[in-house]
Amino acid sequence: ELDNRDRERLQPQDPELQELLGLVEEFGQYNPITVKAVADDPNFDHEVVGGRRRVAVGRILKAKRTDGFLVKAILDTA
Repeated sequence: ELDNRDRERLQPQDPELQELLGLVEEFGQYNPITVKAVADDPNFDHEVVGGRRRVAVGRILKAKRTDGFLVKAILDTA
């Protein structure tokens, strides 16, 4: 499970989000998101450090597609 601790919500109609959605639908996810392990929250294993729009697009595509959609991620260990 991923957490976005800043809780900033992206609006589905946001033009930049829609543009990214179209690109990911057409070409796939090119850049992975960056996550780090979370030790102080029993509800989440990882926190999104970079790529919140890509996570939002992944959630939209997962809901739209019958085969789902997995978001590529890199674990930040620093």
